Amino acid sequence: MTTATRIWLSVALFGAALTVQGGLLAHMALGPSNAYPAMRKTFADLPTTLAVEAPGLPAVVWSFAPHPAEKSIRKSLPFEPVHLIYRHCRAPEQNIDAVCYLVHSANGEDRKHHPDVCIRDVQGVPEIEKHRAVVALGDPKLNRNVQRYCFESGKTHTMTVYYWHYTFVPSVQTQQSWLQRLHQTFSRFPPSVTAQITTTASPEQWPMIEKALLAPLDDHLRSHYLPEGAVMGCDRLPIAIAAK
Repeated sequence: MTTATRIWLSVALFGAALTVQGGLLAHMALGPSNAYPAMRKTFADLPTTLAVEAPGLPAVVWSFAPHPAEKSIRKSLPFEPVHLIYRHCRAPEQNIDAVCYLVHSANGEDRKHHPDVCIRDVQGVPEIEKHRAVVALGDPKLNRNVQRYCFESGKTHTMTVYYWHYTFVPSVQTQQSWLQRLHQTFSRFPPSVTAQITTTASPEQWPMIEKALLAPLDDHLRSHYLPEGAVMGCDRLPIAIAAK
């Protein structure tokens, strides 16, 4: 094979590769956009009481009341939430208080705000890293994981934050190939819900919160509010803090 033949063969192969790549990119770009299911209910429909009987723990009844800071929380967000609640939770017999924060955004904006960044890095509240842990709700194989953070809220007090989220899965469209659906998934952040439970309860009371509040709340959200197939996790998106 002569040198000229090799050159022309290389040019032909390169052109064919460009043609295939161009056709592939066009196929992915021209496909219909991903369609995501909506929430089945709004967070405003959450019950005002939740009675729970967790294995190995006494029965507990949680009350949920509107928190006066909800309006200011909504105004402080750098995005427009689809749904948001900020409620005071209390188990009077166990003398446990907490705050429940749920926020839903249409394009994953809620995923860009994490307790370790907002509280530790921005507000400068020290974290007690030995208490940080991933808490599995029920069977670890089910991947119902919640991230626990603990911060110093004073010389003798602590603030514990449980963080997790749900990412919506696109609906199957007959006119959309799996490659187009995959491309659309990575082209934009999908709708999601962030959940946080904040409490000043002592470490001795954490099992009551983790087993008798977090797990039942997750069950309730899955059963009545979240769309089918929403994926739970507690990983955080990589974000940077802008210097002032």
